[in-house]
Amino acid sequence: MRFDNPRAKVKLADTLTRPKGPGPFTAVLLVAGSGPLTRDEIVFDHRVFLPLSDYLTRRGLAVLRYDKRGVAWPRFFLTHSPVPALEKVRCPVLALSGGKDLLVPSKDNLRGIARALAVSGNTDFVIREMPGLNHLFQHCQTGAESEYAKSEETMSPEVLQIVGDWILQHVKPSP
Repeated sequence: MRFDNPRAKVKLADTLTRPKGPGPFTAVLLVAGSGPLTRDEIVFDHRVFLPLSDYLTRRGLAVLRYDKRGVAWPRFFLTHSPVPALEKVRCPVLALSGGKDLLVPSKDNLRGIARALAVSGNTDFVIREMPGLNHLFQHCQTGAESEYAKSEETMSPEVLQIVGDWILQHVKPSP
């Protein structure tokens, strides 16, 4: 499938997974992280969004994931601050970070997210560090990128459950 972004004059390729049945279905949009990633965000042979999408679909949610356009978002990520945007967010937010994430240090990152959401007046957010997990939410020893490919796990079952439970607490799943 594809959807248009007329303002940017691009078409983005996507995959929509949905539960069995006629619908309508409550939908979740998965947004990829930094870098030139596809809708399945393949990192060291792990299709990060595929198990999450499958897990959420089996819990009654439609899930849309899409390929990012172009290649940026490394100088941008070194100079960009998400704080101004987060200070405007008033919808429910779940922010998770791996306790052994060496790419995005969890304590500082989560503390900054919590501060920015508080500035917005948002009171419906959960900020949680996931002990023993790396940047891809895999169980690990050190958190080093060299462990990503060695892991049999694409995403920890506890992260899947936390995300699924949190979403279903905030929306009514389709019958």
